[in-house]
Amino acid sequence: MTHAVDLAIRKMITKALTPEEAQSVFHLLRPSITLGARRWDKASDFGTCRLGGTPDLPAGEEWPLHEGRPLMFLAQINFAELASAWAEWDETPMTLPSAGMMYAFASVLAFA
Repeated sequence: MTHAVDLAIRKMITKALTPEEAQSVFHLLRPSITLGARRWDKASDFGTCRLGGTPDLPAGEEWPLHEGRPLMFLAQINFAELASAWAEWDETPMTLPSAGMMYAFASVLAFA
């Protein structure tokens, strides 16, 4: 979460709880990064974090299958992009890889 969000949450907790209760809740807060939606430009956004659409699979990588059917693309996460965003507002090290891509796919067969 950004510093502004962190401060806003801490302020709400402080208003709603006693100081002792608030302190017991503060240690539960965890850093996070929010992925937001915006218009996608295939040319300039190659390799960036993405929810839905089409993944930028490495050359020669086949679309993943499950039981012979293509999986549904959910997201791609560029860890270098996340590390850069993280460093802008938090000086503690990110506990995720600082480079590489993660692709998330799902089978829709379970929902059919």
